[in-house]
Amino acid sequence: MIITDSFLRFQSRYGFETQACNPASGHEKGNVEKKVGYVRDNLFTTFPEMKDFSQLATWLHEKMVQDQNRPHYEKGILIKYLWLADRKQLPIKDLPIYTVTEAIINKYGEISLDGEKHLIRKGKVKHALVFKKEWDSFTCFTSEGEKWFIKKPAPTCIKPVTSRGKMLFSLPDCHNGCRQIVNPQMGWHASGLFEQLFQSLQKAL
Repeated sequence: MIITDSFLRFQSRYGFETQACNPASGHEKGNVEKKVGYVRDNLFTTFPEMKDFSQLATWLHEKMVQDQNRPHYEKGILIKYLWLADRKQLPIKDLPIYTVTEAIINKYGEISLDGEKHLIRKGKVKHALVFKKEWDSFTCFTSEGEKWFIKKPAPTCIKPVTSRGKMLFSLPDCHNGCRQIVNPQMGWHASGLFEQLFQSLQKAL
């Protein structure tokens, strides 16, 4: 296992220890998997009513706050008090996490970033650009350091639909027109769904 410098900075910032697991060995991190199972079993055994991601995030936040009023399984103290104590130890400002990479504009006026093509309207062919990549956006700079733009991923075409009284999610594939239906109880396997939900949860918290 290789731990990157960025992860070491992240670990140092928030003061936690790292315990590596073997590949494809979920049983070695049973505590984490159990937390996922707890949320799934207690909140998603029936389909929640969902208007949009902001409403779903608010609902999840309210449920989690209510759930803090139970004693910790090992320490016997209400979880909300343990959470308040933990928050006092956290840094006031988040650690900025990003990577920097360079890309060359091709003859079509595009650059390739993480396997995806992006049209650069202002650039010239074979012009080198520098990109600061964060988890939810990237910032484009010229080689001279001038900031051109900030781009956030376009929202995915995810819409709640109803089938036989059950809440599903319709995901049109924006590249080839195919549609995919995801049943939350059968597993959430849409990365765009997780991304939007995480963004909504951040706003709610």
